[in-house]
Formats: sequence, C-alpha cells, structure tokens
Amino acid sequence: MTTSYDPNKTTERAFLEAIKYISYRPRTEHETRTKLLKSNFQSKVVETTITRCYENNLLNDHQFATLWVESRSNSNPKSIFLIKRELMEKGINREISTAATQSISDEQNIIKATHKKSRSIRHLSKDQFNKKLTNHLLRKGFNIHLIQKVTCEAWTNRNNN
Repeated sequence: MTTSYDPNKTTERAFLEAIKYISYRPRTEHETRTKLLKSNFQSKVVETTITRCYENNLLNDHQFATLWVESRSNSNPKSIFLIKRELMEKGINREISTAATQSISDEQNIIKATHKKSRSIRHLSKDQFNKKLTNHLLRKGFNIHLIQKVTCEAWTNRNNN
C-alpha cells in the first residue's frame, strides 16, 4: 500500500487542529499560525487554514483584543502600557491594541488593583503597607506619581474596605 500526500486531508487536519486550539479560549491569528507551524504544517496549508478560520468567524483579532482588555481590566488590572505589550506579544498590531485600550484608563485600573491588594496587606505597618503596595503596582506597570497618590489614599482608607 502506497501512502500519498493528500493536500485536502492535510488542510482538513490543520483546520481541525485550529478549531481544537481555539476552543480552549479565544486566540489571535498569530497564536494560531504559530501553533500550526509548530505542528509541522506547511506554510500554504497554514495560510489556507487561517483564511478558513476567518471565514468561519473563529478568528477576530479586534474582538480578541477587546475581550483581553476587558478581562485584564476586571480580573487582573494592569496599566494600559502593560496590556498593550501583552497584546503585541500575542501578535496584535499597535493600531488594534490602541483602539481596544481606549475604553479603560490607568486611573480606573490602579484603583481596582489597589483595592484588591490593600485587603490582603491592611494589617501591616504603614511602611510595610506602602512598600508592598508600591512594588505590587510597579510590577503592574503603573506610573510612580499615580502610585504615590493612590498609596496614600489606600493607607487612609484601608479599614473601610
């Protein structure tokens, strides 16, 4: 029995792999392309599969970016700069990431991040509280001037949460 290369079967296998990959969570075009290439599909098959994913509304980088920003803003607030960087690491271009982050502000996100962290450190002394909160907010990419402002407010309001 001879095994022959059937491009239709290969394209179908690539498409099924893409569907499986996207089914776990929304993916970007870049993530999907990278996954398929790592699975040793030829470039032409990958491009055909990506096109087919778009035709079936399985890929949408604008929608992905919007969902990512919303998720980050609600569950793990970070600075706009860091959120944009995460999007770019996922293959989202600057124009799309800028558009997606227009609905949020660092002021809103730093307040959420501060409130969340303050609950777990409110028992600490003022110096420890300020140090832990400042370091936490710096890791989240916020501006030091904004951090200093909210840290003072958080210390004053720490027992009201």
